[in-house]
Amino acid sequence: IPVVFVYGIGGSPQDWRYFMEHLDHKRHQLWFFHYPSGMRLDRVSGVLAQELVELKKRHGFRRCDVVAHSMGGLVARSAIAKAVSLSGDNFIPKFVSISTPWGGHKAAASGIRHLKKPVPSWLDVVPGSDFLLSLYATPLPKGTTHDLIYGSIDGGPFWMKEKNDGVVTVESETDLRIKKSTSSFRHLFHEHVDILNSPETVTAVANALK
Repeated sequence: IPVVFVYGIGGSPQDWRYFMEHLDHKRHQLWFFHYPSGMRLDRVSGVLAQELVELKKRHGFRRCDVVAHSMGGLVARSAIAKAVSLSGDNFIPKFVSISTPWGGHKAAASGIRHLKKPVPSWLDVVPGSDFLLSLYATPLPKGTTHDLIYGSIDGGPFWMKEKNDGVVTVESETDLRIKKSTSSFRHLFHEHVDILNSPETVTAVANALK
């Protein structure tokens, strides 16, 4: 079964190395979406949607699952809805997100205020952005389940007063506008990036994809 992995801002397919080495290759064929994470998210999700549909036509698979980390979860959820609409067939039954800032990130708003040329994707990660509001208003296609995995650590950066994973607040990771439509959600005691290098996370994702 093809599984497409989507990394977050500033990431690369190398972020998924631990998954490459430990996910069951007899059951899953791992593919990786490589994209410039500074681009506007609506455009990136449109590209991913088109590529998923094209790959389905080219290889003739009946289903494809999607696993995403951090901002990649925002890209992936938007892309899944677009891909199913383009295809006319829901071939993406499983979506797993890990440490995604569903409620946005306040640092993005700060960056936009203080920089003359902020990273374009920050505009979409600002809490209450048009992209996020559209995401909340667009449900996943019927037949697609969403398993949400989020992390936290003790302490965290001194400037983040809320409970967090070192990068994203737990409040954003578990935003009710998304969480209410998930089929499962699981908390792991891991930092934002290190969560991708944990046996617990691989097991949780593997179970969600069954």
